[in-house]
Amino acid sequence: MPHPSPREVLFLLLLFLLPTGGRGQEYIVQHRVFSIEDGLFSRFVRKVIQDQRGFIWIATSEGLDRYDGEQVLHYTKEQHGLPANDINLLFEGPDGRLWVGNWEIKDHNGVMGGNLKVSFFDPITETASTFREYFGDKAPFEEDELFGLQVDNSRRAWLGTYSGKAYRYDGGHFELLVDNKGAAPISYALPALENTFWLLGPHALLRVDSAGREVERDAFTGRFLPHKIIFLQNGGLLAEDWYTMRIKYPGQGLARQYRLTGGGAVDISPYLKIQEGQGGRLWGFKKHRLEVFDAAGQMIAGFPKDPPADAPYSFQLPFSSLFTDRDGLAWVIPQENLLLLDIRENGFQPYLQGQGYSLRAMIALGQEEILVNTYKGIHQLNLSSGEAKLLFENPDLQALGAIRAPSGEVWAALHGSKAARINLEDNSMELFSIKNQKGISFDPYCPFIARNGKLWMGTEGGIAAFDTTSRQFVFDLYLNHYLGGKAINWFCEDEEGIWIGSSEGLFLLSDNGTRIQKAEELPPFHIYHIYPESPSRFWLSTRGGGLIRWDRAEGGFQQFTVKDGLSSNIIYAAYPDDNGFLWLPSQNGLMRFSPSNNIARIFKEIQGLPSNEFNNYAHLRLDDGRLLFGTIDGLAVFSPKDIPGGQSENTQLSILEAEQFNSSSGRMERITRQVIRQGRVELTSSRRLAVLQFFLSDYLNPEKNRYFYKIEGLDPTWQIMAENQVSVGQLPWGRYTLRVRAMGQDGYWAGNELAIPVYSIRPVYLRWWFILLAASAATGLVALLFRWRLWQLKRSKLLLEAEVARRTQQVEQKRQTIAEQKARLEEMNAAKDKLFSIVGHELRGPLMYFGNIANRISYALQKKEYEHLEGLGEKVKTIASSTNNMLNNLLNWSLLESGRLSFGKGPADVQAVLMQVMETYQEVAGLKRLELSLDATPGLWVQAGADGLAILLQNLVSNAIKFTPEGGAVSIRASQKEGRVAIAVKDDGIGMAKEKTAQLFSAPFQLASLGTAGERGAGLGLQIVQEILRRNGGMLEVESRKGGGSTFTLLLPGESIV
Repeated sequence: MPHPSPREVLFLLLLFLLPTGGRGQEYIVQHRVFSIEDGLFSRFVRKVIQDQRGFIWIATSEGLDRYDGEQVLHYTKEQHGLPANDINLLFEGPDGRLWVGNWEIKDHNGVMGGNLKVSFFDPITETASTFREYFGDKAPFEEDELFGLQVDNSRRAWLGTYSGKAYRYDGGHFELLVDNKGAAPISYALPALENTFWLLGPHALLRVDSAGREVERDAFTGRFLPHKIIFLQNGGLLAEDWYTMRIKYPGQGLARQYRLTGGGAVDISPYLKIQEGQGGRLWGFKKHRLEVFDAAGQMIAGFPKDPPADAPYSFQLPFSSLFTDRDGLAWVIPQENLLLLDIRENGFQPYLQGQGYSLRAMIALGQEEILVNTYKGIHQLNLSSGEAKLLFENPDLQALGAIRAPSGEVWAALHGSKAARINLEDNSMELFSIKNQKGISFDPYCPFIARNGKLWMGTEGGIAAFDTTSRQFVFDLYLNHYLGGKAINWFCEDEEGIWIGSSEGLFLLSDNGTRIQKAEELPPFHIYHIYPESPSRFWLSTRGGGLIRWDRAEGGFQQFTVKDGLSSNIIYAAYPDDNGFLWLPSQNGLMRFSPSNNIARIFKEIQGLPSNEFNNYAHLRLDDGRLLFGTIDGLAVFSPKDIPGGQSENTQLSILEAEQFNSSSGRMERITRQVIRQGRVELTSSRRLAVLQFFLSDYLNPEKNRYFYKIEGLDPTWQIMAENQVSVGQLPWGRYTLRVRAMGQDGYWAGNELAIPVYSIRPVYLRWWFILLAASAATGLVALLFRWRLWQLKRSKLLLEAEVARRTQQVEQKRQTIAEQKARLEEMNAAKDKLFSIVGHELRGPLMYFGNIANRISYALQKKEYEHLEGLGEKVKTIASSTNNMLNNLLNWSLLESGRLSFGKGPADVQAVLMQVMETYQEVAGLKRLELSLDATPGLWVQAGADGLAILLQNLVSNAIKFTPEGGAVSIRASQKEGRVAIAVKDDGIGMAKEKTAQLFSAPFQLASLGTAGERGAGLGLQIVQEILRRNGGMLEVESRKGGGSTFTLLLPGESIV
């Protein structure tokens, strides 16, 4: 018959839980199959123990395995000197060595035992010693005489021989307990009353004195022939054979009743074996079933449930025994592999689980009655009976937040932009729409009644208040100037006013609702819930930002996220308990957060919660301290004091491995044995780095164990290890203490904390004696150095003379450079003089013209010839415009040369600048009756600044107007050209010959030419244009012919604006 896989075994082991009646105590059963897929070297397990360091040792048909939660190490007869590979005898001895062997128990005239081979395995050195090597001359018998042995929980060994002698070995010497002078072999003897001992004699359980004389005898009947006796916690003595048991109680015969400590008994006759566990539990093994009883005899778990007789797996599931480790985890040995079982009381009481109830807001109606908003309607739930009564079945009544008014009515925020007022006396409901003044609907989130009785409603888009006159929710314009467009998730009132948690931060509203301010020292967290621990400290639960502690007095905040050990960054609320913890329902489990050390214990479905995903607004605290948290699949109710504390004394944290980097060899070397033996880590100059790996003896889900460390003298707070190891290196010289603590998968702290001294040893060259020795050696070298220094000075003199010569040459070169610079300055000064000459020449004409015009105007006025004044005015405008352009260019050139000309910050809107220039020159063009037109593609932007672009266009447009005769046309066109912006200024004026066009960009100054109306200029326009284009990566193209007009085209780098 094929064997089932471990996954099939998991499926077949259907655990059932039996509460003690009503909604009584429930239990959580967690299980895991440990097989060769997990590292086990054989499917056939014989025995399991846990040593004093916390390692799990597993005797199998193929050798000995050690499990540390991370990996399995394998030891065999061939490689490690074990007496056999098929091991069924495994104990930890008095000195920490493992007693490993194979015991083929046989019947020796009514006494079971013999055929025993044993060796003594050292877990540190990973080597085994023979009987002779281990005991030497201390053993009063040879290995061949050994008939049986047993090691108790105190690691004392009880041994017996073929010759009828029984001994006790405590690690120091053998003590003879019984000697029956060879009357019968003894497997081992256990102490009884009045210097007597219990042992298995021929077909009977005997109590004998030290000489082997019988004091009490209980004969075995039928085929019952036990091979093992052990003491029970209830004072009885259990005798076991392979398929049945008997219990001996003082003063009574052999019985088949297991007496319970609280009274009553359990009939053990249906069981092949029983075994006591922690907390007074009793485990009963049947052929195809395992049952667990509590101290009162109530069955709390059993599996599989009602297996049919012909089930294909029934032959694969006989249970032989179990071992309970220090953490209470049961290692059950079935026919194949290992079954790990954890059974513990469930402190969380589930309601409405598995019925598709996704919960939202809850309201206490009494000590045991609550109103529950679900996506299946609004229910009234009785916590004592668990009965839920549907009040409103309407599927549209899907409530989020809710609150009960002092008058007893309930206000609930509903999906569909409505609020409900519920009268619990007659279960009637009144609905209200949530709309602003513009008629826009908003989904409400959270109703709140202030101390002054005012009803507020937080919505998805701001805050509304209930107007009792109009019986409508009204959105205040002033408040929504700050809160409009923000989701209002929570309200909390104190002496300062009403605190509001929104999707964009925290706000404070005055109690009369007339003033509002934002907590500017906080980032705009999306806040779901506010818990004011005190006026100076707030706890904020956020969406995506984790948990925020806001210390108002200190003016700062601290953020806790998944990087700090939380299970989720989406937290719906924070509720304190009487033990100083905060309870945090989240999108991924429930957390108990400790503000004292900032460490969170995480609870999930495996710890008894109905679901890992909680809901916003689904939280409530009752007057008796019970907390209620709603999930997407039911409700969890619990009292924080019923959740077990934060430490499990039996779970042990230990060093798993230690390595150190040797810079000489360039390799990591194992130092585990050294660290365990010496109890410290030493860092030297050649060994500056050590890596220590730890393990916690919590084996159900070891991958969920968490480890923390702190180096005293270096770290101010505890740090979370990314894995189960920490690197220590590059520490300043001195002594430190590495402190390590661990938390199991269920949130319990380990019972111990490691404190490992770390010595960062100062290297030899930094020690005082080495420094003194080095100083003495240095003194001896002074004389030699002095003589060497004299020679060095002579040599330096020669070098100095050479250096002086070189520096003299450099001075001459610099003199020549200065002369060249002087010449260039003189050239620039000459250019400036020439420029001023040009300016003086060009300005003289307009001034003389203005004088002539003034005379003519005076004459016309005297003669009253007013008809001539209009023509003179137009001429004055023309000459003034050209003079203005000339002065502007002079000013721009001056600023350009001094580096003070502003081009503005880019990018610039081409069309906007063109419109500005058009407006400036429209009147000037009108004086000459010119048609000035613009054709620009919309949306063009250039990298140049707007000021620089305007100067470019002003010069080009001014020149075009200047050289175009009356009645002509000037056009401006802007378009995209090969990734650049092209701006063309075209006129139909007098144009230029090719020779004149070629000279435009070659001469440093251009002599001004008269315009068609006598306009003058300074000849600086094109120079300014070229300099601006150079600085902005642009260029200028010119097309012109004599009498045929000109086109000046600017090409500038474009800018993409989204």
